[in-house]
Amino acid sequence: TEDSCRRAVGRRRGAAHSVMQLAAPGGGRQSVLALRAGSAEHAWLHKPQPSCAAGTEETMSTTAIARQGSIGRRLALVLSCILGLSLFSSVVAVWQLRALGSEVQEMLGRNLKVERAAVDWMRNTSSGVQRAAAIAKSSDASLVEYFAPATALAIKETNELQKQIETALDTAEERELFARIGEMRKAYLSAREEVNKAKKAGDMEGAAKLFADKFEPASKTYLDAVAGLAQRQRTQLDASAQKVEDLRSRTVWLLVACTLLALGAGIALSVVLTRGITGPLRQAERAARAIADMDLTGEPQRHYRDDETGHLLRAIDAMREALRHALQEVRSVVDNISTASTEIATGNL
Repeated sequence: TEDSCRRAVGRRRGAAHSVMQLAAPGGGRQSVLALRAGSAEHAWLHKPQPSCAAGTEETMSTTAIARQGSIGRRLALVLSCILGLSLFSSVVAVWQLRALGSEVQEMLGRNLKVERAAVDWMRNTSSGVQRAAAIAKSSDASLVEYFAPATALAIKETNELQKQIETALDTAEERELFARIGEMRKAYLSAREEVNKAKKAGDMEGAAKLFADKFEPASKTYLDAVAGLAQRQRTQLDASAQKVEDLRSRTVWLLVACTLLALGAGIALSVVLTRGITGPLRQAERAARAIADMDLTGEPQRHYRDDETGHLLRAIDAMREALRHALQEVRSVVDNISTASTEIATGNL
């Protein structure tokens, strides 16, 4: 800055005056020494000085470079990378969890619902077959009226279960199977009704024959079809459960992998950033200690980093060069004084 330039000029002027005071004796010798010292002071003070304005411009350009590649920007980049990886892992986890939730909803809302309805349907049908068998094989005709309320309730529940199952089926194969079971149910109910009519009419022999020839085959085919539907839904339920487990395991491993990736990237970026900061700082410390020990033999670097540490090393190298130049100039003044003293001592002046 401008104040630094003024201080540098003042130091040079003070050093020159100190050199002039070394000529202690009076007379002609004092005049000669003063003349030589004065000429040295004139040469030193009138040597072209660095422009303070140029220094200000250089400082401004350096600040602009520092803003482009500063340590703060690198810290922000490292943190942004770590946060980006964390955000990526969170997005992946949310996506996997949504897929997991959809599969669970499918399993609970469709497969489990249809499987339970099919099991209840098969239970009602098995009970109906047992009641029909009791009516057909018993000699008591009043069993038809006795089992009538239970039979009506079972038929009502089965109709509701059929509606639930029909709305949940979403494939053509399942709907086709459901339609075939519906036809089998009609045949089963028709055969049971014929057995009941024969029983009410007192035709025990005809009821037994209808039961053996028509009702039993129809009921067995019907029960097997309903059991097949229930088993089909149970298989799909097991497959959905396995898929949910696979998704859960995949989500866990994906989260672990993303966490380890973020941790590894964070460690690697932190190590690189730390070395990029501490390495130049240690170099600057060694250079400053050497200057403090009056060791000015170091050479400036050819290239400097475009950050605060690079600017610090540049400033230390500039300080070393300035001190070295100042000592050379003082040595030149001292050599002139020594030469003048020698000439005076030999009587040349």
